[in-house]
Amino acid sequence: MIGGQSGRPVSGPPAAPAVRGALPRRRDEVERPAGGANMGTIGGRGGEGTTPVDVFKRATAVVVRTMAGRDDIDVQFTGEPAGLTGRRARVPQPARDLNPHDIAAVRGAADAIGLRLCHHDP
Repeated sequence: MIGGQSGRPVSGPPAAPAVRGALPRRRDEVERPAGGANMGTIGGRGGEGTTPVDVFKRATAVVVRTMAGRDDIDVQFTGEPAGLTGRRARVPQPARDLNPHDIAAVRGAADAIGLRLCHHDP
């Protein structure tokens, strides 16, 4: 018998072209301005807050707030131990080179705070 109980072929998951457009592009596919200006920034826009570390920090802060289900959480990246005091979440400062070990440590601390806020009473 081919397929499932009904005898019809089992189809795989639906194609994902619609999802592909929503996913971020690889860094080497991001358009750069003519002449290679602002090569150290995401998207070539320049200005403050566009370095890979800044983008990672913004995304991490959004994840904490989203997991917690609260917009009033102040996520700070510090050299202090990770923790939560009132509405202030302390997360380790990521390294400038964004190595995988540091990314995992920052994400783990941020996710733990977000889950604690979501699943525990204040």
